[in-house]
Amino acid sequence: MQMVNNMYQISLKQFLKLFDVSIKEAPQSQVTQKRIDLIKDYMTLKVYKFIQRGLYEKDKQLFTLNLCLKIDMKDAKVLQ
Repeated sequence: MQMVNNMYQISLKQFLKLFDVSIKEAPQSQVTQKRIDLIKDYMTLKVYKFIQRGLYEKDKQLFTLNLCLKIDMKDAKVLQ
């Protein structure tokens, strides 16, 4: 039984390309931890936009909600 629609499978090659773009285009900082945070934020936005383009309309809101909840859970704004 397949749990994920083939339409939604993303290749490692595509992900690594987004990762490389994020490193190149994210705002610069001399502080290492700040630079890492800037890259993570930039990459989150790039991946979000990339995935949103390929989603079926009916799945876009659910994906956005899921992503926001995961981010808030990581930041301890929402309990599991």
